[in-house]
Amino acid sequence: MVCLLRRSALCVSHFQTILDATQVSISKQLRYLRRLGLVEKAIYRNFRVYRLRSDLSRETNTMLAALDQAAAGLDLFKADLARLDSMAGEVSAIVSKSMGSGRQPESHPESVIAEPRPLPGLSAGVEYVD
Repeated sequence: MVCLLRRSALCVSHFQTILDATQVSISKQLRYLRRLGLVEKAIYRNFRVYRLRSDLSRETNTMLAALDQAAAGLDLFKADLARLDSMAGEVSAIVSKSMGSGRQPESHPESVIAEPRPLPGLSAGVEYVD
């Protein structure tokens, strides 16, 4: 996910298409990344658009670049990038509107990593929003 976010801000539905994963699993992973302070989100209408924080340390950016370089040679990641490229128009339309909405992206740099617990009575497919 981080390697994809190094290329473009994305919303949960984009990740679902690119990674062929469920909304719940994508949302949980994005929550972890937000709590780690790596990702921030902006809201545009019903979309929550995620991007890497622009104020990451040089060390963090160096580690992410190394991860990206390692992933670049994997066939699975190449396929993910091809799916991202095929969605470029849709992605850029939503991203440009969300990031230009005037609302500050939300992040949780001070948060402690914790396992999210499912709320009673909620079924799969429901997005858990902090």
